[in-house]
Amino acid sequence: MPIQDLIFAVGGLILSAALLPTVFGPDKPALSTCLLTAAVLVSFSISFASLGLWLAFAANAISATLWSVIALQIIVRRRGDQASGA
Repeated sequence: MPIQDLIFAVGGLILSAALLPTVFGPDKPALSTCLLTAAVLVSFSISFASLGLWLAFAANAISATLWSVIALQIIVRRRGDQASGA
């Protein structure tokens, strides 16, 4: 395992941990931020996988998934607000 794989993986996991308060809390960033960040992290994950950096791939895939979850939460909240007339 190259040291770069470990460094990118640890960084990705730290970023994922930093996202947990946003996933579970009431405050959310802009939808465009979530979608763009998730898309970039997916491209990073694909790049890491193509280089055989599997830990970095997994860590960035987790981060991309969390950003996607936040985006989904925003969409669901907006639909609920529209349905209730708020």
